[in-house]
Amino acid sequence: MFALLFAAVLFGQAVSGVLTGYVTDPSKTPVPGATVTATEMRTCVATKRTTDSSGLYIITNLLPGVYSISVEAPGFQRSIRENVALSVDSKVAIDVQLVLGTVTEAVTVSGASPPLQTEKTDVNVVLSQQQVESLPAVGRNVSELYNLTPGVVSNFFQIGKGENPSEFNNTLVNGQFFGNSEYQIDGVTDTAYGFSGFQIIVPNQDSVQELKITTADYDPEYGSSAGMVAQYVTKSGTNDLHGSIAQQKKIVWAARC
Repeated sequence: MFALLFAAVLFGQAVSGVLTGYVTDPSKTPVPGATVTATEMRTCVATKRTTDSSGLYIITNLLPGVYSISVEAPGFQRSIRENVALSVDSKVAIDVQLVLGTVTEAVTVSGASPPLQTEKTDVNVVLSQQQVESLPAVGRNVSELYNLTPGVVSNFFQIGKGENPSEFNNTLVNGQFFGNSEYQIDGVTDTAYGFSGFQIIVPNQDSVQELKITTADYDPEYGSSAGMVAQYVTKSGTNDLHGSIAQQKKIVWAARC
């Protein structure tokens, strides 16, 4: 019985994103069997899927980043969509209309405006790596950035370090009790359930790649929260050379996938 009561909180939530859409020909007829490849431009990791009979493709479990989407099918020119930004816990729809020709020919779309978010209804603010690093935060504590989100205010009663060793920014979200919020790092729950609802660990500012703060209309998997859901994605390796050594030696490196 004890295990059943507490099983609901022993989980990690997904921080990955989803790319989906329909592939059609010039007459808007579905193109089944087309190969869709999503390549993350910093790591050159490629994920392939094939469209179904309705021309639909769905690529799940993609890490946040900037992607290039390539679509190939016999009798059509290859279509390439560049600079598609995929944020943490997001779903982006990219429809592709192929042009008649050979696969050796290519139609490339770059610099297009970001697609509208039509697949999800959650109310959120996503802070990029540059924003996390450059926005002012007291003591370089990234949880101070929660206050930049509409509906989020600092709790009038901030608990001291003895009971709040991570020194996270205790907040009230849309009038909800502060213990109703949920925190995650790379999909792993970071919330002190059953005690205070505190954030257990506040990641180092330099380690955060992206921070998503959701305050309303959460997805069903966040039903345990009635306040804020803060999702951190930490940095991972890339094909780019960076850091002080690269700057001192003036190394220019462009990742090519």
